[in-house]
Amino acid sequence: MVDVHHAKGSCEEGSVRSRCREDDDCRGVNLCISVQVDGKRACTDGAEGSLCNIDSECQSRRCVHEPGEAILGMCSSGKPGAPCFVNGTCPPGVPCSVLDDGICQGDTHCLGVATSKPSPGAALCTAGNLGEPCSEDTDCHSGHCPRAMDSVCTAGATGEPCTNAADCAAGFCGPKSKNDEDGSHCTSGEAGEGCREGADCKSKNCDPAPMDSPYWLTCVDRLRITGERCARHADCQNQVCGQNSIGKVCTNGTRGDACG
Repeated sequence: MVDVHHAKGSCEEGSVRSRCREDDDCRGVNLCISVQVDGKRACTDGAEGSLCNIDSECQSRRCVHEPGEAILGMCSSGKPGAPCFVNGTCPPGVPCSVLDDGICQGDTHCLGVATSKPSPGAALCTAGNLGEPCSEDTDCHSGHCPRAMDSVCTAGATGEPCTNAADCAAGFCGPKSKNDEDGSHCTSGEAGEGCREGADCKSKNCDPAPMDSPYWLTCVDRLRITGERCARHADCQNQVCGQNSIGKVCTNGTRGDACG
């Protein structure tokens, strides 16, 4: 690639964001477009969220421009999940995090979200349907938006992602596995389901899991017998959670039993 008024050029890969002067400087079907108002140019593949100048440079054949910006635009189909702009003057009664600026299509609107996708101001089109981007529970018709990066509306069904019990229709959110990095998902709260504490279980009892279990702790539906570990009186068949040398355990509560 040789810049104007220069005798020598520089080698470029021709991939997305590589410097260019004309389309032939770009690899394959990539096009050379203006990416800065000062005239700097680079290659683009026209994918959702890519910079563009005109509609024909986008795979969606739709190049949308931020209000007041005539040259630099962004490829966006305007469908749920497509990038959009959140800015400008908000209509009365409409928060600035939600603005229908004409970029999103149909019944979708532009919503500020925590997203890893390329999008100015981290905003995506959504109508609040299942599987569409969200930031708060109120963004979803279902009322369930597990708040995290790239959150989408869920039904709160068993197996769907959650950050707390409120994200789940059954009201129980447990670990996916022994690896905490796997996150959490909605559970039924029944015996055998993974748990971190008693509140994750219908029985309110969360015990150490068997060695072959995918969880460290699981829900159990029985009360514990004398000598088994406990956290409160309600965990024990005898309704007494005492204290001995190994910690809290169920006891009979009779003369000579350990107590705290």
